[in-house]
Amino acid sequence: MSDIFTKLSYQTFQQGKNYFGFAHKTLSTQIRNLLYPSLQPDVAPLSKELITQLQDRLNQLWETDWQDAQTGVYPQNLLFDNPWEDFFRYYPLVWLDLPNIWERIKNRRYQDFSQEIATDIYPNYYLQNFHYQTDGYLSELSANLYDLLVLYCSQQEW
Repeated sequence: MSDIFTKLSYQTFQQGKNYFGFAHKTLSTQIRNLLYPSLQPDVAPLSKELITQLQDRLNQLWETDWQDAQTGVYPQNLLFDNPWEDFFRYYPLVWLDLPNIWERIKNRRYQDFSQEIATDIYPNYYLQNFHYQTDGYLSELSANLYDLLVLYCSQQEW
């Protein structure tokens, strides 16, 4: 019985992160569209069939993750390992950084780095702001914001 509750807790935790990411994306997109209407992408809505397929695939990934923990591929406690302290420290900074990202998108500045970044030591591939992220993952702050967004908000142009 304990395993059923643990699995239900895991599924609820994952779904909660999924809903949080959706809420973040929806709200940040609405704010971006209000402040930067020229950045509204021209995209077609996904079909219900594709959304269902994506949700099924996500559920399969969560099940595989659960089974891997059950068979000892990695410890089960890693399923619940979540850096809450990092979340509460960095999530407000995500919102504060969004206008910088939107400005880089608007001005197509994909090689915009802080002066503290020694760009001469990196290969050209690394010298771009992937998803227009501040410092392109080359600063500690950028890395922390990226990790947080991957855990909670999924990859996107924030």
